[in-house]
Amino acid sequence: MNRQTRLFYEFGPFKLDATERVLLREDKPLPLTPKGIETLLTLVENRGRLLEKDELLDKVWADTFVEPANLTQTISVLRKLLEDDSQTPRYIQTVAKRGYRFIAEVREVTVEEQQVAVEESAQSTLIIEREEMTEKPALWRRLTIALLSRNVPAISTLAAFGLGGLGLSTWLILNSMRQAETSRPVNLRFVPLMAERGRNISALAGGRFSPDGRLIAFASDGDGQNIWIKQVNGSHSIQVTREKWRDFSPIWSPDGERLAFVSNRGNQIGVWTIPFLGGAVELLKVLGDSSLDIRGGPPQLVAWARDGRSIYYEWNRDFFRLDLQSKEVVKGANFSDQVQTPRQFSLSPDERWLAFVDQRGGQFDIWKMKLPDGDLEQVTNDAAPDSNPVWLHDGQSLIYNSVRDGRRQIYRVAAAGGAPEPLVSGDYDGSVSDISPDGGKILSYSQRDESDLFAVNVESGEERQLTGDLGVEFWPNVSPDGSAIVFQSIPGERFEWDPRRGALLIQNLIGGTQPRRIVAEGFSAQWSPDGKHMAFLRWPAPDGRSHSLWLAPADGGAEKQLVSGGVVYAGQTGFPTYNRLQVADYSWASDSARIAFCAKKDGLANIWIVTADGGNTTQISANADPGHRLNCPLWSPQEEWLAFVSESAVPPPPGKQAWGLWMWKQDKPEMIFQTESIFRLLGWNADDELTAALAVNEDLNRALPTEVQIVTISTDGTQPRIIQSVSSVYLASIHLSPDRRNVSFVTAQAGRESIQVLPLGGGPVRQITGNADEKLHYSSLVWSPDGKTIHFSKQSKWNLLTLIENLN
Repeated sequence: MNRQTRLFYEFGPFKLDATERVLLREDKPLPLTPKGIETLLTLVENRGRLLEKDELLDKVWADTFVEPANLTQTISVLRKLLEDDSQTPRYIQTVAKRGYRFIAEVREVTVEEQQVAVEESAQSTLIIEREEMTEKPALWRRLTIALLSRNVPAISTLAAFGLGGLGLSTWLILNSMRQAETSRPVNLRFVPLMAERGRNISALAGGRFSPDGRLIAFASDGDGQNIWIKQVNGSHSIQVTREKWRDFSPIWSPDGERLAFVSNRGNQIGVWTIPFLGGAVELLKVLGDSSLDIRGGPPQLVAWARDGRSIYYEWNRDFFRLDLQSKEVVKGANFSDQVQTPRQFSLSPDERWLAFVDQRGGQFDIWKMKLPDGDLEQVTNDAAPDSNPVWLHDGQSLIYNSVRDGRRQIYRVAAAGGAPEPLVSGDYDGSVSDISPDGGKILSYSQRDESDLFAVNVESGEERQLTGDLGVEFWPNVSPDGSAIVFQSIPGERFEWDPRRGALLIQNLIGGTQPRRIVAEGFSAQWSPDGKHMAFLRWPAPDGRSHSLWLAPADGGAEKQLVSGGVVYAGQTGFPTYNRLQVADYSWASDSARIAFCAKKDGLANIWIVTADGGNTTQISANADPGHRLNCPLWSPQEEWLAFVSESAVPPPPGKQAWGLWMWKQDKPEMIFQTESIFRLLGWNADDELTAALAVNEDLNRALPTEVQIVTISTDGTQPRIIQSVSSVYLASIHLSPDRRNVSFVTAQAGRESIQVLPLGGGPVRQITGNADEKLHYSSLVWSPDGKTIHFSKQSKWNLLTLIENLN
């Protein structure tokens, strides 16, 4: 017997066998892929030292080109096995935007051969089989992977006791290998195809494989939004369309020679085609103009028929077929009354079946239907929202997204139904866009947001960065004495995030202390006027649909629920700004004893007041119209009045949506102003006057820069007084200063955003930030109580196309 020494690293209840490359807990092996073991071993061997991401990738994936998502997913798996928390880590610490550090105390143990003789003897049968299989090294490597990822102790025990001899042991190993092959792939490779920081809403979208699987077509920024192609294994992209229109949703012709796409050319929504390397654009069919009612977004092309004679597309929750010879459009599917809101259609390879998403009973599941009007069959049935079904080339199964643990994970399911199988999980979050013709690759589209908090001095323009952690920090609220901020925080490299699902952190503005978490999950936080408490909203409420109102001590302690459900949140804009639509979702009274809020009960939205101890709730408005939404309650300076905003539902043409400004005094609500313009209430100037912002109600004026009027409105109902009109302003970014003398807002001029201040008493608009980056966006503006500082968020969004290989 040769003498050798085995090295173990012990930490907590775990033992890492550096010689055999196995992680054990209570002497039982844990399932880890070889790359997972190598990553953990590298971290442990370099414990206490920060390992940059690039260094880790070089050490563990030295022979393979991969993107950081591989490392992120591996770290996520390690944390789960170690039962580690990324927020309060015991083993693996994340260093924001840099890398990882192993922080646990580690004990090195060396064990001589004699001490493990019993263990080696117990595994002798397996060792024999290893020797007998040396002539098939490739097979043995596969067996090793299977054994490391499966139940090694059970196989070792059976073999050691000689149950069935060599034949049974061989069967166990081969059976384990077969199980590993039918489970989800363990060696997926993530290849970045495109990574762009977006300067607008849709910088990168879609993605389809060519019929031979060698090219992909996608939509991305050009002069407008254009169609591009790229070799799967190439480095450069080729721009196919070049006009200043929005071209999107490309699909390939069956012969791979042409691309069809949707465009708004000439303000007409239509289907167009072009040679795949560029050339003359040909109109196939005008579907309508931009004034049409679009439910569920613009048209999306689904497939080009195999015979080349038709194009299938989705629009307004329906499925259509465009005949390319007659240019006639007919319904491609006849849905029964059982189908409620069909969307995200996918046509099977033989064009006989249609898979789609439908919502029933609050569930989003995958369904299929035999065309054109066959019976419905449910494919998935679970509480996790499912989306983006795509047929595999064999027509026997589907790849789709399933939202689990807050991420869009990728699953596979048999078209006939059955247990879904996870393919990509962990930290990766991406939307399935297409599958290669050979079924071995997935094209996935994802987004990653970055956001940090800053402060700028209004007079000098001097900026100071407040946060810099990996993830997003946004929506700050300043304490009454100006010494601290509370803000939203969603840590980690998340590819998509819900602003309502973050933690609330407090950070002192004086001194270099680290932020401290006061609420694990909440949003829209506001300090009480005395600075002792924090009110916040939480979603979802126990009813699973609405929001609840909570209170937490500012210095830490038990949370208290004030309103259990029905609380109305006015909402936020989408990228690029993530601003809240109204300046407040609820309002503290100056005595810190009462909070005004809006809640919807029995189908009617009204304004309520709740005491801070939660003991008394009073309805103060009398709205009887179920189509009206109420929001933004604001107390007047002397608290004799309570202002709030009403918003009507959007009626069908030629009706107009309407906003109203209401006053409540002495138990009597009264509307003092009504408009068909988008209305944002900014605050009180005095006890008898308010400031507001108005924008024309059309297109995307709530979310994108537009012409805005700053006005004052008197409580006596006289006509508003226009202070000034400002152009290229994000309406939802406008805020009134505490002294009521200025308004601040984000403007977009010459393609770059900046923060500007407008004096309400007269004078020019003044820019207080400089910005040379057209892909950097400002949001979440909030004034300090002394009016000398504006706190804000700098945001950017990465748009990514990723190729996931080794699916087969």
